[in-house]
Amino acid sequence: MVIVSRQAVVKHLSILSEAELVTSNRVGREARYTVCPDQLSSAAEWIADLAADWNKRLQWIKESAESTDKSGLT
Repeated sequence: MVIVSRQAVVKHLSILSEAELVTSNRVGREARYTVCPDQLSSAAEWIADLAADWNKRLQWIKESAESTDKSGLT
């Protein structure tokens, strides 16, 4: 089990709020957060595109290394 401090949670929620991935509403002393699904979908798409780009780059590196091994230029 991972124990996360209240301060760490508040910091993460603050960053998510600045990125407009969540919104907050004060109810008495509490701040209640709500996820912004549209923004979250956009972020997920961006992350997927970034991952696909890295996969292409890593595949190119792998193929380059394998072709170097096969040609005897190790």
